[in-house]
Amino acid sequence: MDAVSDKTYFEAIPAEDCWQLLHAQGVGRIAWANSEGITILPVNHAVVEDGIIIRTTPTGLLGELAHDVTVAFQIDDVDTETQIAWSVLVRGRARELTEAERADRSMTIPEPWAGGERNLLLRISVEQISGRVLSGE
Repeated sequence: MDAVSDKTYFEAIPAEDCWQLLHAQGVGRIAWANSEGITILPVNHAVVEDGIIIRTTPTGLLGELAHDVTVAFQIDDVDTETQIAWSVLVRGRARELTEAERADRSMTIPEPWAGGERNLLLRISVEQISGRVLSGE
């Protein structure tokens, strides 16, 4: 074992705390497999009930996710001074919101940092959520 792994500790984050972290962050990364291989992109997001909402353009790479695609979504934070890091990982399926879902005015819609028209709303249905904290001595 090397010196780094001798003093490193992993601890699971309870699911309830993972949801709180998802609510607190506004940016994460979404990953999926496409014809070019695994693709990972940063996205703005909002959490609603048991899902994650992303707003994008139908003509970009994320437009591929409108049709029931298996995805992973991750948020994290790293503090190099304290050597503490955490990560939350969601696994699920992405699809375009239905008209009924789009009509729900109480739903939080994220405001993307990327410019241009972003009228495609995607929902990631959370099938599995897990988190880990990494800390040194």
